[in-house]
Amino acid sequence: MSHYTFFYHFSRTLVRFSLQFYCKRLSFEGLENIPKDKAILFCGTHSNSFLDALLLGTCMDYPVSPLARGDAFRNPKIARILWQYKILPIFRQSEGEAEAAAKNEVSFQASIALFREGQKVLIFPEGICKHQREVLPLKKGAAIIAQRAWLEGIDMEVVPVGIDYDDFFRWGKKCDITFGKPLQKSDFQDIINESVFVNDFNNSLYSAMSAIFPSPFQFQGNQLFNGYWSTLLFYFGLLFQAPHYVVCYFIGKKLAKGSIFHDSIVLSVTAVLLPFYYLMLAILAYSLFI
Repeated sequence: MSHYTFFYHFSRTLVRFSLQFYCKRLSFEGLENIPKDKAILFCGTHSNSFLDALLLGTCMDYPVSPLARGDAFRNPKIARILWQYKILPIFRQSEGEAEAAAKNEVSFQASIALFREGQKVLIFPEGICKHQREVLPLKKGAAIIAQRAWLEGIDMEVVPVGIDYDDFFRWGKKCDITFGKPLQKSDFQDIINESVFVNDFNNSLYSAMSAIFPSPFQFQGNQLFNGYWSTLLFYFGLLFQAPHYVVCYFIGKKLAKGSIFHDSIVLSVTAVLLPFYYLMLAILAYSLFI
């Protein structure tokens, strides 16, 4: 699980590049709360579908392996691609998975293996995605992963993450990503009894997530992309790639049909087709000047 392929890094770079022109501003707050050089379980709010995972998975300085809803893995070909990108499935009985607990063992063990190597895992403990501005009740998946890791003596910390947007459908949105103070093994008296631990863990995590979501910075924090919106670089890129973005926006909008997947689909289409757009420009320039 520790070996990330060339295609993983290439896709990560491509999405990060596309985000610079998809988001009007993107800010990270509370970076000092992220422990250095140790395993981390990021627990994020989930208001904008797969875009939430893309933001953390591509904008951090290290790989982050997200857990995604299990029904996305039903197609074997798609499942192989998702595993290739270190995306782990999480199944829930509420989604029609009668053997959810047994299936989740694979992902739990994969997460523990990543923690042993000092890697980072992302889970959305609310267990559902809605365009909300409040923290929803938490499921027990994050608690189980944390308990397993701590019982094995792994030096892992749990970092709450608030991912807040000013708009869920507009191109050129603002986004605040806020990291709260981490939860540690020493914060809990009983990590042996699962029911007691899950209750205590979820209460603590819920309070920590509620403290940072909605964003207390109201989209006025430090910009991750060094203010591209207010620089000539951003405007040049926006103008230079305008035909590509307009086409991708309408393709993605039609595919999403106004659902919670709108931003995820539009950004994915934008990133996937971007190399072809530049290839087309290169061919056009060659034909004009050669």
